[in-house]
Amino acid sequence: MSPAVEIAGLRKRYSSIFRPNTMALDGLDMVVEKGQVHGFLGPNGSGKTTTLRILLGLARANGGYMRILGHEVPRELPQVIQRVGSVVESPQFFKHFSGHKTLSLLAKTAGIPNSRVLEVLAQVGLHDRAKQKVKAYSLGMRQRLAVASALLKQPELLILDEPANGMDPAGIREMRELMQSLAAQGMTVLVSSHLLSEVQQLCDTMTIVSRGRRVTSGGVDEVIGRHGVGELRVRVGDDEQLSAAAQALETEDVTVTPATDHLMVSGVSDPAWVTKTLADEEIYVSELVRNAPDLETVFLQLTGTAPVDGRYPQVDDAVLPALPTQATAPAAETVTVTADSEESAK
Repeated sequence: MSPAVEIAGLRKRYSSIFRPNTMALDGLDMVVEKGQVHGFLGPNGSGKTTTLRILLGLARANGGYMRILGHEVPRELPQVIQRVGSVVESPQFFKHFSGHKTLSLLAKTAGIPNSRVLEVLAQVGLHDRAKQKVKAYSLGMRQRLAVASALLKQPELLILDEPANGMDPAGIREMRELMQSLAAQGMTVLVSSHLLSEVQQLCDTMTIVSRGRRVTSGGVDEVIGRHGVGELRVRVGDDEQLSAAAQALETEDVTVTPATDHLMVSGVSDPAWVTKTLADEEIYVSELVRNAPDLETVFLQLTGTAPVDGRYPQVDDAVLPALPTQATAPAAETVTVTADSEESAK
């Protein structure tokens, strides 16, 4: 069974008055397996939205290879786009239409039965606000309406860019439960988000990108286990020796943060090194506890050391399925944009 999304060597270059030849995507690779919720993470400007726009045919790549549900895109995009639902960037609706009328219009245009409108409104928790005008919706409610519009055609692949934007904690939880439910029914969900704790709870797998290149990918727990060593909380027998202990442990690779009665030490893979180092200084360790790493810690560590400009190979060692070399898209012309252009490297 082929993956829902395959991307290999994707490149996108922008040129503007202020930033000539900006490489938004620099040989990006990503694979999203079917039936999973896949998180797509990266700092601002790392190329996430650009990637999603290229997948959906809203922007043109300068090189690389892409497949959606087994179809090469953009060449075969018309054959597969009806199986894809998406919400990319800020949703725009007619403010004087109600939520129900908005979806009814979209359903009629796409030849979808009107009965589907009430179903998707209920799915996203807007059934009791269906008759209210969109202009009275909060940002979170407009996000729900956008997701409902993407679900109208019962897609096999759902692509969401910051779906929880503007939602309160209850709304975020409901959106998480909806995406997990959709995946359990066989739908594939590719979600870009800045809410790292939410991604950790929601996603099965993920890809982290930085400066247009993949930094790491895999199962969420696998990635955290592979890259996250966590912090060590260190207490010594005599609090007056804390300063000396911090000085002994601090190195180029090890960071020590003093607290009132203990030290927080990061960058240490083997806790025994702490004990031995302090013992050499005749400092007794009374407590040594490792805090479990989380996605936020791993994300900051990985994206804080971005790869060197001009290197196309990925940073991690993940192996991707071999893709047809003859299908590699030829490089397109460099796209020149002005400061007012709506197309930018996000």
